[in-house]
Amino acid sequence: MSTENILEMIGISKEFPGVKALDRVDFCVKKGEVRALVGENGAGKSTLIKILTGIYKKTSGSISLSKQEIEDFGPADIHDLGLSCIYQDQNFVPYFSIAESIFLSNVPLKKYQIVDRNEMYQRADALLNKLNLGLDSRALIKDLTVSEQQLVQIAQALQSNPSIMILDEPTAPLSDDEVARLFKIINELKNDGVTIVYISHRLEEIFKIADTVTVLRNGKKIKTLAIPDTNQDDIIRLMVGKDVQEKYPKIATELSREVLRVEHYSREQRVNNVSFQVKRGEVFGIYGVVGAGKTELARLIFGADNKDNGQLYIEGKRVLINSPHDAIKNGLAFVPEDRRKKGLVGSFSVKENITLASLLKYALKGFIQFSQERQISNKYIKDLDIKTPSVETLVRLLSGGNQQKVVLAKWLSSKAKVFILDQPTIGVDVGAKTEIYKLIGSLVKNGAGVIFISAEIPEIINLTDRVGVMRNGHMKKIIQTKDTNPQQLLAYAIKGGDIA
Repeated sequence: MSTENILEMIGISKEFPGVKALDRVDFCVKKGEVRALVGENGAGKSTLIKILTGIYKKTSGSISLSKQEIEDFGPADIHDLGLSCIYQDQNFVPYFSIAESIFLSNVPLKKYQIVDRNEMYQRADALLNKLNLGLDSRALIKDLTVSEQQLVQIAQALQSNPSIMILDEPTAPLSDDEVARLFKIINELKNDGVTIVYISHRLEEIFKIADTVTVLRNGKKIKTLAIPDTNQDDIIRLMVGKDVQEKYPKIATELSREVLRVEHYSREQRVNNVSFQVKRGEVFGIYGVVGAGKTELARLIFGADNKDNGQLYIEGKRVLINSPHDAIKNGLAFVPEDRRKKGLVGSFSVKENITLASLLKYALKGFIQFSQERQISNKYIKDLDIKTPSVETLVRLLSGGNQQKVVLAKWLSSKAKVFILDQPTIGVDVGAKTEIYKLIGSLVKNGAGVIFISAEIPEIINLTDRVGVMRNGHMKKIIQTKDTNPQQLLAYAIKGGDIA
């Protein structure tokens, strides 16, 4: 590892309307170094990387690569700057081959700008063999598993021979064998002088692969430490800080009888023998870092995916949930994490989205009663303060926070008994978050049970009655929220046990 910095980000700040996402952050990395970047969700990790890769423009500060200051660059320029980034969210064309995906930004050409397919497949095969990935370069992306697609993304990043590679939660979809293979690749790259910026919630990985670690909290750099000089518990304390400053509206409710019980739910390796129960009037939190299995569990409960094993009870009665239709019929509601793709129909109006889960209520002899549909939609627009020109406005034209309120209104109109909320405040502003928190309070006050899934510790600590902590598909601990603290939750989520 060199003694000189190949990357210098000095005094980086980034402001969005009403939010300071980064506050004078210094991030300097040496040539051939593996630098881990850690912090809670919302700490500023993704914003810092998006500035480095040209997706966001910094508000202030300077960026230098190999002692040369760079300005006014965008995502299309990062390969020319020697940067490659493996993002957490894969963005492949499903009907492209592996080879076409690898060389999408650098297609081998013959005379007259004709694609040289033979060379493309030969180079792709050579790269796949070098990485020992065991994949056929002619296979289509749509036929690969999620973990195989992640490995292809690594090959895609390496084909341009980068000097700096950024890996954002690269192991989330990988098996243990595939993680070991990735670490071997990282070590080989390090030996070749490639600099690695490694973003992960899995602290045990950081201690296996990184030389140093930088901790961000609330948009500020807290500390950079050499790996031999620290441990997981120290890093957890730096990530969380001493106190949770945020305040959240929490309505005190009296818990009554059980409304939902999940027993021994499992699916492949994503969810492993998970059991818990929820009472009327209770907010049951599910916490875990990226890849813990939170969303996968929610989808199993709602019937969006098929489970391998498990039983579900609603109000003490065993029910079979094999589809979302079964779930809705039995009084379950599900607000998915990705509201645009899975919670809304963008080409439908606000009104049509609000009544989508309970349309039969507004039908008479097979015909929709439009006046009734409009009346109930206006009620929820008023109750939730949804900012929209009218009930007929296309939902895709609303802001993210108002779209999320429409998703919630859709399930409120269904009169569900149990609400499964998967990251319901993700991507919404502070004001909209507060309104969603108040809505959760009103749901439990009216006797519903709420499963509140979040990767944000302040939300979990301040809004839930009990919390189940997930790690690698297992429910590691269920605890009364009043009896826990941020450090303990993070310790169970990251290393599977309490803090020392």
